[in-house]
Amino acid sequence: MSERKRRSKLAGLFPKEYRAYTDAKQRCTNPKSRSYHNYGGRGIQFKFESFDAFLSDIGESPVVTHELDRINNSGNYEAGNIRWVPRTVNLLNRRPSRVNQCGVFGVCYCTKHNKWKAYYRENGNNKQLYWGTDKELAIKARQQWEQHVREEA
Repeated sequence: MSERKRRSKLAGLFPKEYRAYTDAKQRCTNPKSRSYHNYGGRGIQFKFESFDAFLSDIGESPVVTHELDRINNSGNYEAGNIRWVPRTVNLLNRRPSRVNQCGVFGVCYCTKHNKWKAYYRENGNNKQLYWGTDKELAIKARQQWEQHVREEA
């Protein structure tokens, strides 16, 4: 069987898994990819030699809605650093923006009111977890919410 037919067969048998494999590989290895600057451009490597190796490490997605996630957000796509998770958990595992003053995603300082805000997004809207003058309480509120989301997943 030709390599092209084999890939087509794998894509038919494991459509979600094969798509996750090819998308991650593109993000890390193709400078023309829209997301390359966030992955390959940051030095993140795709270490799986084949789809078979990828699938044997991570297995099939347990639920259609699960997404591929790197456990260590700065680590490579490699055995032991990838998993299937719900979107809510995957959204927690990302870098804070460059303008974030405290280094914790979902916590920001409002200069207009001189207060710290902890929040999360749900259905496109910000939901407030904390609003006050104590930075540490804002961080703690966000961390407690993240822990709650991980436990529910």
